[in-house]
Amino acid sequence: QFELIMHRFPFALQPLAVLGMAISVQAAERFEYCVIGAGPGGVQLGYYLETAKRDYVVLESGSGVGTFFHRFPRHRNLISINKRFTGSENTEFNLRHDWNSLLTHNNVDPALRFGSYDTEYFPSADSMVTYLESFAAATQLNVRYETTVTQVARDEDVGVFRVSARHRNDTTNLECCRVVMATGFHLPRRVNPDADGVIEYYDDVPIDPDNFTNQEVLIIGKGNAAFEV
Repeated sequence: QFELIMHRFPFALQPLAVLGMAISVQAAERFEYCVIGAGPGGVQLGYYLETAKRDYVVLESGSGVGTFFHRFPRHRNLISINKRFTGSENTEFNLRHDWNSLLTHNNVDPALRFGSYDTEYFPSADSMVTYLESFAAATQLNVRYETTVTQVARDEDVGVFRVSARHRNDTTNLECCRVVMATGFHLPRRVNPDADGVIEYYDDVPIDPDNFTNQEVLIIGKGNAAFEV
């Protein structure tokens, strides 16, 4: 009987507690699309999957969308421009000067445009969080918060991805036909672990300029973080 269940449901079993002939079987949830991460990329993709009426779920480890922007950029201002007035009524032209709004089918609803949440040319990161939260709520995206993905594995025999996720103290197993990683690049690059205490990294460097008064500072890198510092 156990071998029959394993043959018919090879993907639907949690670790089993077998007592005599009693077997507990818990089926995995199944989705066509599993999107990991609810930052701008994950929310954008969720919007198109929602409007296309696809079977999907967005898994987010934080308590809300856009958790990256709760901490970064460190100085709390974005370098993506927010030009609200261009002198043109052409939607496509205006979008070229709006680097923060997510795309929608009509691109004209003020509630779904970033300019309704911040008036500054270089807007606040906090405004980005508010905007993403409002966008996700207004478009009724299927996002599961406080859900941390712990494993993704491809089952070649069945042709699906097995996704294990942890929500607080519970473990959830999902089957996904397609998995989209929308987590971004978030691991800091450490130059030399032996130099800890001498080298400071972007994610924890002091942002008060007084900390560097009368000091010689070398910045390694020439990306956005380096120019911000």
